Amino acid sequence: MAEMNDMVVIGAGLYGLMAAKTYLDVNPTSTVEILEASRSVGGVWGRDRLCRGVKTNSIAGSYAYSDFPMSEARFGVKWHQHVPGEVVYKYFEAFATQYDLHRRIRLSCRVKTVEKCPDGSWSISAIEDNRPITINTRRLIVATGLASEPVMPQYPGASSFERPLLHCKDLASHHELYNTAKTVAVVGGSKSAWDTAYQFASLGTRVHWILRKSGHGPARLLPAQATPFRLWMEKIVTTRFMTWLSPCPWGDTDGNGGGWMPRFLQGTTTGQWISRHLWAWFSTTCLQDPALVRSAETRKLQPQAIKPFTPAGGFSARNYPPDFFQYIDSGMIQIHTADIDGLAAPGSVHLRDGPSLEVDALIVSGGWQHWPTIKFLPAEVHEQMGFPRTQGARNPQAERIDREILRQFQFLNNGIMDKDAAAAAAAVAATAADTKVPHRDDAPWRLYRFMVPPAFINDRSIGFAGFVATTLNAVCAQTQALWLTAYFSSSSSSSSSSDDNRSTNPNNLPTSLPVGRGTPDQIWRDTLVHSQFSQWRYPGSFGHRFPIAFYEGLPYVDLLLKDLGLRVRRKDGVLREWFESYGPEDYCGIVGEWLALWRGNGGKVE
Repeated sequence: MAEMNDMVVIGAGLYGLMAAKTYLDVNPTSTVEILEASRSVGGVWGRDRLCRGVKTNSIAGSYAYSDFPMSEARFGVKWHQHVPGEVVYKYFEAFATQYDLHRRIRLSCRVKTVEKCPDGSWSISAIEDNRPITINTRRLIVATGLASEPVMPQYPGASSFERPLLHCKDLASHHELYNTAKTVAVVGGSKSAWDTAYQFASLGTRVHWILRKSGHGPARLLPAQATPFRLWMEKIVTTRFMTWLSPCPWGDTDGNGGGWMPRFLQGTTTGQWISRHLWAWFSTTCLQDPALVRSAETRKLQPQAIKPFTPAGGFSARNYPPDFFQYIDSGMIQIHTADIDGLAAPGSVHLRDGPSLEVDALIVSGGWQHWPTIKFLPAEVHEQMGFPRTQGARNPQAERIDREILRQFQFLNNGIMDKDAAAAAAAVAATAADTKVPHRDDAPWRLYRFMVPPAFINDRSIGFAGFVATTLNAVCAQTQALWLTAYFSSSSSSSSSSDDNRSTNPNNLPTSLPVGRGTPDQIWRDTLVHSQFSQWRYPGSFGHRFPIAFYEGLPYVDLLLKDLGLRVRRKDGVLREWFESYGPEDYCGIVGEWLALWRGNGGKVE
């Protein structure tokens, strides 16, 4: 029989490595394993996915754990430069070495099923180096993220295309195309499509960039610096004052009990007027890219949703030297707004209402499946995991929550509902329970605090890390890891002194903690409010599939810190707290802070 682990983490990327490291910080004698499907650590920045010249959206100093800085001396990236993918991979390798994680990682180990056992543990069936294995664990963290399983469309005639047809995820394994392809087609409008088009054009390869007419349009990629003061966009959205301008249902935990300023800006007529005008100024000075309107061809890259409330897809190739748009001006990148009717030999791409393109390869940036491919057993357990659903998910309670959100945050008007419809829905929601508000037949992730399936909140044996889109990725990875560790290390009652509890809590830490506590109704309501909010806040993106915290990332971190009983306001002085951006450096030592607080209170965090 397979040995029982205290913890198994699925995924060895940004979130998975930190989850394992944090759990070991608190439980150093525990048996912990990390299962990674690819042949290296790093997740989306793993060795097998490193494409030529790709860099992160993040600038140096923001994409690193607080207790393991990405120093220029060690990694060669200057402050405020976008970090190359190769450096990110080396960083994760160094992190795993520094904290002795390599011996706990099983590479080329793809999880197929996870079964809930009668004794409450989990039995994991996986394929490791082409052989089936079984791993047992008391606790499980799924950290595969939102970009691990590609979505590949099925094109008529694909079997006879006679040219490479691949998802951008697999481009690194077809690196010979960088040298052999004379003309390529790139499909999609995401950040990955921008990067792929740039990679090939910079090598002298002609690119046909196909933006599906039936799709969401191109992602909004922004200049790294904006406003007349040349402020870094990435830092603007992690400034507390900026977060107060954005409606947020979990935004009352910023250290002021919500504070008078956010209540004024969001809850009063005068404050809303000020907020609207600040957003208008922000849109004019920060979110309008002059490069997009300098020619008919560049105008094709104008995003469909152009209001300031909509998030950027990132910064990416928009900011690489040489200038991305010079390749469009020269004709090296030609943009087609059309759907693909089919493929034919040899290497012919037929566009609907457009020309046929002859290419040496077709590279699809077709997006990602936003939930793991892992099958949970038995079937009823799988149904309780909180995965997104694509149909048949209408929920009367969720519809009531939608009305409450629109009533509370009348500022939400992104074009899904026109101004009059939004105002009417909000005005009558308080008195008419059957008010017709546009409601989808699908459902997003349903996880408490974006981490725990509500059905398993008292089970304290499973959590999900990294299933929220935010600009504060490294900080979010740390706070989620600590929150889950605290959640696992405590019990659903304060009296847990059985032999079984001592075996799973080898350091004999106190076992009473408010993380994940509350009545089932409270927990389910919080889950619904938080998960429904994103579809209204970010209708032009994937808010109907997973939580997005572009402007709400800092309040989300605040929420988790408050659950843990830790300081939320972490800067000296009011001006710095309000107007200085937050980053990893502000969260150094939070594990030690929590351990000291927990032990000092006898395991009770007030």
